[in-house]
Amino acid sequence: MEILIKRGNIRHLEILIIVLGLFTMASLAQADPSETSDEPNATESAQEVMSPDAENVQDDNNNFDSSNYTLGPEDVIEISVVKHPEFSGTYTINLDGKIQYSFVGDINIVGMTRRELEEKIKMTISTYVVSPEVNVKIVEFKSKVFYVLGEVGRPGKYNMRSESITVSEAVIMAGLPTVAAAMRKTRIITPDINGSTAKEVDLYSLLYAGDLKENVLLHSGDYLYVPAAVTESAGDMQEGNNNFDSSNYTLGPEDVIEISVVKHPDFSGIYPVDLEGKIQYKFVGDINVTGMTKRELEEKIKTIISAYVASPEVNVTIIEFKSKVFYVLGEVGRPGKYNMRSESITVSEAVIMAGLPTVAAAMRKTRIITPGVNGSTAKEVDLYSLLYGGDLKENVALKPGDTLYVPAAVTESAGDMQDSNNNFDPLEYTLGPEDVVEISVMHHPDFSGIYPVDLEGKIQYKFVGDINVTGMTKGKLKNKIKTIISAYVASPEVNVMIIEFKSKVFYVLGEVGSPGKYNMRSESITVSEAVIMAGLQTVAAAMRKTRIITPGVNGSKTRKVNLYSLLYAGDLKEDALLKPGDTLYVPSTVMAKLIRVISPVSTTVGLAAGPPATIGNSKAGISNLVK
Repeated sequence: MEILIKRGNIRHLEILIIVLGLFTMASLAQADPSETSDEPNATESAQEVMSPDAENVQDDNNNFDSSNYTLGPEDVIEISVVKHPEFSGTYTINLDGKIQYSFVGDINIVGMTRRELEEKIKMTISTYVVSPEVNVKIVEFKSKVFYVLGEVGRPGKYNMRSESITVSEAVIMAGLPTVAAAMRKTRIITPDINGSTAKEVDLYSLLYAGDLKENVLLHSGDYLYVPAAVTESAGDMQEGNNNFDSSNYTLGPEDVIEISVVKHPDFSGIYPVDLEGKIQYKFVGDINVTGMTKRELEEKIKTIISAYVASPEVNVTIIEFKSKVFYVLGEVGRPGKYNMRSESITVSEAVIMAGLPTVAAAMRKTRIITPGVNGSTAKEVDLYSLLYGGDLKENVALKPGDTLYVPAAVTESAGDMQDSNNNFDPLEYTLGPEDVVEISVMHHPDFSGIYPVDLEGKIQYKFVGDINVTGMTKGKLKNKIKTIISAYVASPEVNVMIIEFKSKVFYVLGEVGSPGKYNMRSESITVSEAVIMAGLQTVAAAMRKTRIITPGVNGSKTRKVNLYSLLYAGDLKEDALLKPGDTLYVPSTVMAKLIRVISPVSTTVGLAAGPPATIGNSKAGISNLVK
């Protein structure tokens, strides 16, 4: 991961150097007009790509030039009339495209440029002011937006300060591409009445080779999508499964959509889908959108508003995807819960979103766990072959509710023992006080939520009250929840996930990197995983003398473990199990103990008689004593 991070920093540094270089060349060219010629050169190209003052771009495309910006709803303008502050002020354009101007009333300014509005204001106030001098300034640009998504530093929605914006400026605003970006496969997606159209852009050639034909324009509503490199390597599979394609995404509770009706801002707006799967649409009321795609909702809105608007042009954008989730757990950079932007997502994109596997990951033993009415099913995936060998048959799809689990290598190396004892398997973990569970009921978020187990071993469940979950596994709790809510929901699909394991602890003490108390994610844990969690043994460890201490009513019991044989010789019979409350103690060697006793004494004597004591000096002293 450090290598990836360093590579990412280098890539960003390279791009920034190129950008700064291009800006510098542009400035030099403008500073010395006497040296310009009719032949194109690198400086002129640089001006076209990056400089906001580049004349060629301004004249032809009007980018970065707000004088040609056409005003729209939610823009904020400042009108100044020289020597007449009573006619001056700041005005927000309302959803009807109008401003409430002093002494005049409503003025419709949608589609006007600054210059055109200045002339309109002059004409309007000329009955009150002789030869008025009017200045209009746009102080907030809000009516035109574009989106940059995918592998960039700051993906999201951005406001436009002109009628169009180049790819180069858009990607710089979004924080430049990440190390995982497939820059040559960048796409501009333009929504349209008849569906979205996509155009490929070679972002690498633009940023690194200065290829200006790739510096195309984005217009209001466009999306610049920079995919992940590993995603694009599986291109054929993507086309067949429609992954990463929100046009097939079906809406559900908690999604947020933006409805745009061309030239009719009164019918436009942003709408969250409520827990019943409905939106509260202007002038109409509740509309049930559950299960609809963007296209289907667009057609429904057209039908609804056709009584008010002739031939309405409707565009629907999903701006927050919240109704479908999946989980990535285990040995990844950022384990947790993730939202889906499509009906399914491939293993490759899921693991990239979760920060890629760690160095401790058993990638060949990755599993997809799918919850079901009759219990969970698991499917193995060879993540190593997918990411490093390009084996696309391993790039299978995850559905909403699925969990991608990447186990630890030391866990999987003791596979036979794991199978027989069910270690590291949260399915067999029994709940107790201070654990935290997440209950998900498909299509019923009102019965879903996150619940901590209190000190009495109970959760406070919605609409029901206290439920005692002590000693239950995930499977047992799932069945209990099904039984409870079956009175309210027909054939409920329930999934239970333990998101914090706190009720069971063990201790690792002595000569380890991070001695202390640790939480258990299963009913037991092997010595190998315990010592890895504690940072492995130190150089002073007497590994062959390691002990497991188990407390009991009649006193503690002790078992010896040869940690050296386990970790260096692969002797699995030494990979014993720790239960909740057990302590793994790794003692110091006799030499280490002697050095710690003698070193302070040797140091004190050495202040008067010789050089300060070191471990080497102490060892020599011990040898002399023995002789």
